[in-house]
Amino acid sequence: MSDGLSSILPVPPALVYLLHQLKVNGIGYLLYGQIPDTDMVFVDLARDYACNLNANNMPEHWSVVSPHYLTNRALKDGQEDPIQKRDSKPEAIVLAYGEKEARQTNHFRALCEQVSFLRQHGPSRLVYHNAQPPQPVEIHQLIAMLKANHC
Repeated sequence: MSDGLSSILPVPPALVYLLHQLKVNGIGYLLYGQIPDTDMVFVDLARDYACNLNANNMPEHWSVVSPHYLTNRALKDGQEDPIQKRDSKPEAIVLAYGEKEARQTNHFRALCEQVSFLRQHGPSRLVYHNAQPPQPVEIHQLIAMLKANHC
């Protein structure tokens, strides 16, 4: 991540130590922030660190999901990442979570294409599901996991 962008974006308290450790350990990330209207925060990891992460083996309070606002809307509603549900058609996902964007034909088609594209890649958005910042030991375990899964 460029230092220019990171100096502009506010860092949610739950991400301060994680972002520091990612930088110190040379683990790339692209974007970070708060998921609106939730206690959840996220970091979009570089694909070479996210490519082998297993969503089922994430530490408590952490998940890895697709980096898209449709997924954020599902998480806000207490749902899982709909983009990674292979049994759901892209059109059904866009209708369920697309809200006003899904009502315009060209936006609907574009969102369906985005869902299809993201399905070809593993999820890369690391989400922390807790209002309290993670403990340093949790961060160190997560960093070790990211290093071990580097492609």
